[in-house]
Amino acid sequence: MLSAPKLVSDSMIVLFAHVRSGQWSTVMPAGLAEVLGIADQVSVIPIAGEAPSPTIGLVVPKREPLPPLTAALVVEARRLSDQLYR
Repeated sequence: MLSAPKLVSDSMIVLFAHVRSGQWSTVMPAGLAEVLGIADQVSVIPIAGEAPSPTIGLVVPKREPLPPLTAALVVEARRLSDQLYR
């Protein structure tokens, strides 16, 4: 059964604070729970099965010319992408 998220955050500290209240749950790396010192205060349930490969994207402004550092980053990202996904 799927459930819709009730809270979305890009801050693990915010998620940690909500979990610590006892009213919420989240998905976070088990190692992070250990680093934050909460591993013994929360239930850690491993996600079973094969983890999907992460998709990584690069978002840049659609304009010409690109700033020099952005253009160099795009060139390098394309080069690495070609090497990784042959």
